[in-house]
Amino acid sequence: MNFISEVACPNPIHFWKTVKCLNKKRTASFSAITENGNIHTTPEEILNCLQDHFSSRFTAPILNMNNSTDVLASKLWNELSSSSHKDIKLACENSALKFTAQDVKLIIRKMNTKNSSGFDKHTMTCLKVHTGTRSGSKPEQYVLTNKICKNLFLLRFNKWLELNNVLPTQQSGSRPHLSTLTRVNHLMEQLTQSLRHNSFSVLVYIDFLQAFDMLWHPGLILKLQHVHCPYAYLCWIVNYFQDRTTTIDYQGHLSDQIVITRGAPQGSCFGPKAYIVNLFDLPQIFECTPKLHLYVDDLALLYSPSIYLKYIKQTDEIQTRINNDMVKLEQYADNNHQPVNKNKMEFVV
Repeated sequence: MNFISEVACPNPIHFWKTVKCLNKKRTASFSAITENGNIHTTPEEILNCLQDHFSSRFTAPILNMNNSTDVLASKLWNELSSSSHKDIKLACENSALKFTAQDVKLIIRKMNTKNSSGFDKHTMTCLKVHTGTRSGSKPEQYVLTNKICKNLFLLRFNKWLELNNVLPTQQSGSRPHLSTLTRVNHLMEQLTQSLRHNSFSVLVYIDFLQAFDMLWHPGLILKLQHVHCPYAYLCWIVNYFQDRTTTIDYQGHLSDQIVITRGAPQGSCFGPKAYIVNLFDLPQIFECTPKLHLYVDDLALLYSPSIYLKYIKQTDEIQTRINNDMVKLEQYADNNHQPVNKNKMEFVV
């Protein structure tokens, strides 16, 4: 306690930054991979194994052409992805996707200085160098990186989401002024209310399997169209997800390019936003939406029985409601090609 009061409390931000640096986890090195009982030891074998794994992981889901959602989503995606540059330019000129130099300056100031770079190999450290120290006036000397483009788009996209109330109040992830604490406080308030009535509550924790990597791009675009998202925004998002590839680097050996046709990039500012937008309609499928809690891909469902029923009737009521909701969740997961990780589901009374 003396250590906490004398060292941590006077300057907690500096203290925890130091602790984080001292306890930074490093990527574990490995020299072999086991697959189906076979051990791969050479760099070529390991790369082939990893490439097969991630190729299948980022492959678009198999669509059911008898499912109207799959058909409409696929058709809309093909139409937008084949739009001409002239049509896209015209749509952007008549949309809110117009930015000033002040907007760009504001975005750069707000962005954190990190060492990570985009496909253009430029980091935020390079972007924040004062231009007065650089000679020349060629455009290529001042590269507008993908980081700025994504943040500029988010500037308009977030405003549109807010004006149209697209995101549900139950979602606290990747949103300003909201956090896990928001959900925890709300959950504790509901549990306390149940205890005041001398009743019990049941919590069901649900985890989506490889959530970000399973994002179905055409499904997201179809949902946005249903809530009247501007055409220019849809074109931007389609272009963002199109033609994405990744390469595995193992001890200096590079794999072939892996085409990515599903999933949201987790290191980007737009990836989490795209994911929570894709789940905006999830609360609507459940019976009692006020007792649903979402933080990005983590879902918690709270069930409290009627206080006017006897205990035996209460347990039957809770069981029926949970079973009905789980059936609806399974249908939702199938329609959105977003499987539930049943091994990580928890049931707490």
